[in-house]
Amino acid sequence: SSGINAEYGVRVGDLANGLLLKGDKSLEMLVFCTDKPTVYMLQNVKEKFEELLTEAQKKALKVAVESNKGAFVVTDPKGFSVTVTMTSKAMEADATAASITADVAAKVLDRKNCLRVLDELKHANWFQANVSPVPSAVIALRVLHHLMRQEDKQHWRNAAKPWILDVLVGQLLQANQGRRFSPGEIIRRILEAMSAGVLFSSNSSIPDPLLDPGVVGATA
Repeated sequence: SSGINAEYGVRVGDLANGLLLKGDKSLEMLVFCTDKPTVYMLQNVKEKFEELLTEAQKKALKVAVESNKGAFVVTDPKGFSVTVTMTSKAMEADATAASITADVAAKVLDRKNCLRVLDELKHANWFQANVSPVPSAVIALRVLHHLMRQEDKQHWRNAAKPWILDVLVGQLLQANQGRRFSPGEIIRRILEAMSAGVLFSSNSSIPDPLLDPGVVGATA
């Protein structure tokens, strides 16, 4: 809508990547804006969304603005929630004293949250370009994500974060282009790499494809 400078909305996280697991109830989307999003714009997007709801939906759904998150959250009676966060590429510009003062005056949304969801969008774009085309890889990642959620040792959960697992599978596919893997073989290879110490903090063999210029596929 031109009145609120919102360009489009996209799915991010597990919802975008087809990695939702049974029991997942928290989903995330973002609204991409031309200009830096403000509290006023957030309220307007939320109101525009509510206008699209039927009377029955308005009674069933709760829609609340959470300015500290730069988002509004939609929840239903079953406990499912969708967090809709606003962001803009303009938030990536270096912050200066003058820009911070101007942002405060304009009630611009929290910079850290906006940058976080921009990273989530980059993650989703990379995943869809490098992993999604191989269905067996997506299946394998669902299993790996589930295993890590069930892991009772905190150091393993910290080391094998979902994004790290995604990158490991992406590396495997990139190193074996054209080869067909079964989900089981992908899982075996990733577990072998983990047992060999690939997750150690001193190990530098896991480049972030969004930061390493040598890795193709990191698009915004």
